[in-house]
Amino acid sequence: MHQVLPYKNNVEKWLIEGMADYGNYYYGTTSPQWHRDSFNNTPRNDISWQSGYQHTAKFLMWLDTKFPGFTLSLHKACLQGTYKKQKYFIDKTDKTMEQLWALYRKSNFKIGAAD
Repeated sequence: MHQVLPYKNNVEKWLIEGMADYGNYYYGTTSPQWHRDSFNNTPRNDISWQSGYQHTAKFLMWLDTKFPGFTLSLHKACLQGTYKKQKYFIDKTDKTMEQLWALYRKSNFKIGAAD
């Protein structure tokens, strides 16, 4: 999946890994841990959006439920070099990453379930 993520302007590693796992999930190329029930638990306190991989991917999935098309728009911005780190999230949601993460954690979001 990383081969289709030729992002520009130093996109953070946590976001690259999260976008790759997001794509893997939607294209059906996920690893077995995606199917464990524990993946759908609320993230531990030591996990954040910056943990990458499935944690960031699931956060992006939640963002899509709140802001339809968010992740596709984010992907395009990363490809075009217009993504400006966390400012992108504020511009698109009017919330900081900390605020978004807190809302996500409270949501008890489950993949494949209505939030």
